[in-house]
Amino acid sequence: MSKFVFFTALMFFLGCKSSNASENNGEAKSSNSAPSFYQGVYVSNRTASTPKLLQSLVADLKKAGINTVIVDAQPRKLPEGIIDYFKLNDLYAIARVVNFEGGLTSQFPSKERMKSIKAAVSYSCLQGFKEINLDYIRYSDGGWDFRASFDKRYENITGIISEIRRDTLKDCGQDVQFGADIFGRVPFIENDAIGQRVENFAEVVDNLYPMLYPSHFYGLKSRVGDPYTTVLEGMQKTIQRSKPTTSAIAWIQGFQMHIGASGLSYKDYIKAQMQATLDAKSKGFIVWNAHNDYGTTLNAFLEFKKQNEETLSKLNQ
Repeated sequence: MSKFVFFTALMFFLGCKSSNASENNGEAKSSNSAPSFYQGVYVSNRTASTPKLLQSLVADLKKAGINTVIVDAQPRKLPEGIIDYFKLNDLYAIARVVNFEGGLTSQFPSKERMKSIKAAVSYSCLQGFKEINLDYIRYSDGGWDFRASFDKRYENITGIISEIRRDTLKDCGQDVQFGADIFGRVPFIENDAIGQRVENFAEVVDNLYPMLYPSHFYGLKSRVGDPYTTVLEGMQKTIQRSKPTTSAIAWIQGFQMHIGASGLSYKDYIKAQMQATLDAKSKGFIVWNAHNDYGTTLNAFLEFKKQNEETLSKLNQ
């Protein structure tokens, strides 16, 4: 589908929505400021590039009160005007840029790969995104062809982040925030061969996103079977090891892998993780579901909101 057709479809949909907003509010909201507490979901590149899928999802998110989306900026460029679409639907949009799919296997990335990453970041900033989420910014988990100390690995990976920020400054400016995803185990351990360490990352990013999916704590029954405590302790440790100026937002599990170990329903499993991010005094959560199937997530979210109405209201003041 061409950008023109996509944009026309979106603008028709937006025209209907924004006219109602104008009647009720004088004018549609256009702010793209980061929320005080992220309550978000992941949006795939496919969904973002398919008008019918995006319209349906955004309508559901807005109805439920979700305030944040992290959207794949690759492999296809996002359609021009999509940031305005998110703004008009009261969604703070973050561009997700995959750095090294599966992790970096050589000590340093190729010049071609770095050029591609920087191009995706710059394009996202020029579209109007005010936050970039760097994913797979690490070494491969157990597969590389070089020798290097932990400290050297941290230096290399954080150096890559610093280079990306420096070389995209012209297009992004000083006001664009950068976040980085880290393995869920990283907050719990001192050193990791993948080159991620909370303290080091906190020096070069504005936001840390630990991927605290309980299902991925392989072999640790206490973690897999206790989604609340896993996310709570993971966020607490991230905050403790970070800097006061670096925010922590959790990636949480919105898929059914190994949830049976908890004895909870799928909905309650998701809700427990949401609650943990609030109780940890973090800056929020983003739900991951690769297929963007968020029916159960939104039901869990509505219950979470109702149970924490007073607390969430104070955070949004």
